[in-house]
Amino acid sequence: MTRLSQSHRSSPPAAPRRALWVHAGALGDFVLALRVADALHQSGFAGVTILGRPGIAGMALGCYGIDEILDVECGGYHPLFSADPIPADHCLRRFIDRFDLIVDMLGATALTGRALSARPRAIIRIDPRPEEAGLGHVTDPWMKCLVDAGLTGSARAPRIAVSADARRRARARLVSVLPVQRASIILIHPGSGGAAKCWPIGRFVSLARELATRGHGVIFIIGDVERARWGLDRMAALRSAAPVIEPAGAVELRDALAAAELYVGNDSGASHLAAAVAAPTVAVFGPTDPRRWRPLGEHVTVVRRGAASWPSVDEVLEAAHRRLLALCP
Repeated sequence: MTRLSQSHRSSPPAAPRRALWVHAGALGDFVLALRVADALHQSGFAGVTILGRPGIAGMALGCYGIDEILDVECGGYHPLFSADPIPADHCLRRFIDRFDLIVDMLGATALTGRALSARPRAIIRIDPRPEEAGLGHVTDPWMKCLVDAGLTGSARAPRIAVSADARRRARARLVSVLPVQRASIILIHPGSGGAAKCWPIGRFVSLARELATRGHGVIFIIGDVERARWGLDRMAALRSAAPVIEPAGAVELRDALAAAELYVGNDSGASHLAAAVAAPTVAVFGPTDPRRWRPLGEHVTVVRRGAASWPSVDEVLEAAHRRLLALCP
């Protein structure tokens, strides 16, 4: 890891500085890693290019100076990860020259030193994998790494801005799937990337029915993981309690979450995204530790009984009720 010089930190730049942020993680990992983009922005980098997964990173375009997103899996960037040196006339040399700083969060598949030797370049390598002995939030070591390199460490929760127009369009889509128009819409995501992190599906169904009887418009959200793993019986159980929608990508999911009065979900990427768009969020935790993995934001309530026992429907219902009450003036 290269430490930035004192002049980088305190002297006004002669020209706008750009950073290349390399990140190819899943939805929740990316949302949490926006703390890194925030730190870059606070440290004076006027523009940030993401080399990663556009289908996920695209939802943050325009936030924290993020103004360019490139696909790490195509577009000819593979020589950056090769042990072979990049030829002197290769276009990737000019590409690297565009940036004053590179933040590499690929971990074991990091950019190679030989690829970056075309020109001395400030580079910060952050291992995105959690420390086994860590007790704080998983993002805390990332911030420490940035501070150790001379940048401003962000203490803020990730935030993703959603325009008023995008919220209105998303709201109209949500209203259209409800059988009866309701004043409040509650989105429930009963899935997660890990099956062990999912509250029992029957409790989600009971929660949805109870919320509906209290006059709320309830909609289940599923994604690619749920569609691939779940059988017809589980999907039928959801549909017996509330409409089910499948947003077409991270941007549509982002907008739907921003348009709802409340979100309820597991320890999942969707829960992190809900917190980032400032949706009132109830996150249900079981075996994973919320001290390390909780969604970050002031509108988040975590419900957890313990590592070996799930919360009851009533416990989650009470947390949802408190979050809804907090919306009232």
